[in-house]
Amino acid sequence: LYSLQRENPRHVIILSGDHVYKMDYAKMLQFHIERGAKATLATLEVPLGDAHRFGIVTVDEADRVIGFNEKPSQPAPMPGSSDQALASMGVYIFETEALVDALEDDARQDTQHDFGKNIIPTMFPKLPVFSYRFYDENRKAAKYWRDIGTLDAYFGANMDLCYVNPEF
Repeated sequence: LYSLQRENPRHVIILSGDHVYKMDYAKMLQFHIERGAKATLATLEVPLGDAHRFGIVTVDEADRVIGFNEKPSQPAPMPGSSDQALASMGVYIFETEALVDALEDDARQDTQHDFGKNIIPTMFPKLPVFSYRFYDENRKAAKYWRDIGTLDAYFGANMDLCYVNPEF
């Protein structure tokens, strides 16, 4: 927080360190700026049956975030698809001032200080927060994004990469 205040960049991009994917953050930043967003969440379409494993983003017809539920037992489908939901990828762009305000507000609360559980749910009701749909820069038929936060997931992702690219 102090580094953000000292450096005072216009935008802050936050990434999860335990994911494997290829993404052009400049495209997401352009989307963020064009919409006048205070926060933008990268999202990925996931089967509704798997959605309980993710933070699920609910959006309106303009992709503005109107709901966010961390690992819901009854996930809401995304607009236009009854069998898919929008999952947060843990990739966020914030306007620095909005992020600093949200972090300071959260610091005064008795919360887990978690983006998906605490920070973002307090932002979207009062600020413009948007969903940016993940575009896989690998340009394959299926989008490749894997959470490798456990050893099993890590080794599974390595096997996926070997299958996708036998030269790996």
